[in-house]
Amino acid sequence: MVYTCGMMAHDMLAKSTASFDPGMAPCPCYHLLHTTQPSNTSRAAWSTWRSTDIHGIGFKTADTLAQRLGIPRDAVIRAQAGVRHVLQTFADEGHCAVVQAELLKAATTLLEIPETIIVQAITLEVQEERLIAEAIDGQPCLLLAPLYRAEVGVATQLLHLLDGTPPWGAIDPAKAIPWVEAQTGRTLATS
Repeated sequence: MVYTCGMMAHDMLAKSTASFDPGMAPCPCYHLLHTTQPSNTSRAAWSTWRSTDIHGIGFKTADTLAQRLGIPRDAVIRAQAGVRHVLQTFADEGHCAVVQAELLKAATTLLEIPETIIVQAITLEVQEERLIAEAIDGQPCLLLAPLYRAEVGVATQLLHLLDGTPPWGAIDPAKAIPWVEAQTGRTLATS
């Protein structure tokens, strides 16, 4: 039998937590072990939700693993991870911001915990600057901080372009169109 790195990591994680069976395939287990480098069960548990960017480990796998490591279903850190996961799911569908009430409903459904814990998690995420709270059209909304920063950066650059002269200078269409037609050998459509 070939003993792969993933199988070794699977066994190491299992041994480091006594009789714990991680319930994961060897390959994701290897990445989890080498990404979080847990020194004990607690650190491994707290790091599991941060590992969802590892190929093969999604939120549900990380959530199951954390619960097997002893993190309670109603732990605030679980709610924080769930809120970020729900917002990322909305972002994957093209939404940069989500109305807070809609986020609360989706997170409560996913995590199956009281809404008060979700509210506490959102408050902590905003305080830790992982989420941005902003009113959009008079409704309280939440955004993942990296998406918010990207949106602000794009908007700032667009405003900069609108306010100033473009770096390539002014273009005279009467001269540019014949030049482009001559260079490409094509006649441009009038518009």
